[in-house]
Amino acid sequence: MKRCLPALLIAATTLVSACGFHLRGSGDAAHLSVPELSLSTRNTYDNLTTSVRRMLEEGGVRVVPGAGYKLVLGDLQETRRTASYTLNTRSAEYELTSRLPFEIRSKDDVLLLNDTLEVQKTAVNDESNLAGSDQEQDQLRNEMRRELVLQLQGRLQQLSVERLNELNLRGHSATGGQPVR
Repeated sequence: MKRCLPALLIAATTLVSACGFHLRGSGDAAHLSVPELSLSTRNTYDNLTTSVRRMLEEGGVRVVPGAGYKLVLGDLQETRRTASYTLNTRSAEYELTSRLPFEIRSKDDVLLLNDTLEVQKTAVNDESNLAGSDQEQDQLRNEMRRELVLQLQGRLQQLSVERLNELNLRGHSATGGQPVR
């Protein structure tokens, strides 16, 4: 039996990878059809912005100032509210929510698209291990930021240069200005 275990493990791994299974976020970077974007955010060097920049670059997007279109990240909003109580009316679980508003703007700052990404998770509050509960919440927040980046990637995959040009023409006709090409 001990001799068969490595062979079974290799066979199982081969079967699972052959069917296309991969862990979320561990596969190849998804290609984005927009060749270049400018990235604008208040917190240029925070982890979320760095992750967004990396996702864009791994997706084939050149992140350059003055590009034809600009991705504007709003401020990350993180909230925590009590989801359930213990018998002593203390918090037993917290609902953690992270929201990230974003916009796509033309080079001349006409709003083309805006949306807000949102992720929610529940954290258990263990009164006998407060340090552990805090660590769990920190870990969940990091996971939530990664999920926001994946959601943003999904939204950007739906955009093409043609779609952005169409939105740009519409935005300029609404404001009476001329589109920038």
